[in-house]
Amino acid sequence: MTSTMALRTRTVVAFVVGAYVLAWLVCLPAWLTGGLTSPWFGLCAQVMMLTPMISALIALRWVEGRRWRGDGDHPPILVSLGLAVTRGADGERRTVLGWFGWLVLAWVLLVVVVAAGFWVSALFGTWQADLVNFATFAQLLEAQGIPPGTELPPMAFLVAVQLVQALTLGVVLTAIFTTGEEIGWRGLLYPALMARTPKVVALVIGGVVWGLWHAPVILLGYNYGHPVLGLPLMCGFTTVYGALLAWLRMRSGSVWPAVVAHAVMNAFTSAVLMSLSDPAWVDATVWGTAIGVTGWIAPAVLAVALWWFAGGRTSRKGT
Repeated sequence: MTSTMALRTRTVVAFVVGAYVLAWLVCLPAWLTGGLTSPWFGLCAQVMMLTPMISALIALRWVEGRRWRGDGDHPPILVSLGLAVTRGADGERRTVLGWFGWLVLAWVLLVVVVAAGFWVSALFGTWQADLVNFATFAQLLEAQGIPPGTELPPMAFLVAVQLVQALTLGVVLTAIFTTGEEIGWRGLLYPALMARTPKVVALVIGGVVWGLWHAPVILLGYNYGHPVLGLPLMCGFTTVYGALLAWLRMRSGSVWPAVVAHAVMNAFTSAVLMSLSDPAWVDATVWGTAIGVTGWIAPAVLAVALWWFAGGRTSRKGT
């Protein structure tokens, strides 16, 4: 192993350990004050999403000695993490669609694949929509202080507004926090793995590492409602969707399309669950919805197709 590869290995190890430790420290208040029912849980879960970014910046600065402006041996930190894209000495274009085009593609891809995940789950009978009474959404309105019987616009209209809002303003707000995750996972981890291991190996390792990082909230029963079973389920989910986000990162040469895709995934999935699900199926996330086992089929097929027919770049540039 060359000195450069050894240094990068130490950086990756330091990054992963740091991200895990920071995630547990951030979530400690929730663990000590009631878990999912803790008044701190929501804040802890959001701040936790920033820990990969913090750990990545620390690892690059203190393990590799990277600088914001770069030096003779390494590109600047922002370029290294895919936050800024530069042309190589040969004038190579790192993007094909252009910056805005990749953001639009990321948004469209994830809208389609999340919707397909719910649709496939409905075909398998592992998720059921309520397109008549929208009872789950009605319960949400009641929980927000709107009593039953209040005169409102048609429920279908309100649900449509909710979904549109999730895919616009919701994505923008969610992206603030998904930036924290993507800078670490797709900015540092995945490119480092792909530069040194076969693509499939890198995608699996990256997905499992990303999934296990969720342990502080999954072990409390978040997402799946099963603390122990939830962790391997989360690893399956992050491996499948991580492959899509990694493709966007590697093909575009930028981490920003992955940030948008991650935000769409989070915001749109939550909106569909709360707006269209039958109340009896809201918690059936083990087998159904976009995050359960049958919900992985559509993104897995798309990920295989993208990597097979339009494989991401695995150049060592910018690592």
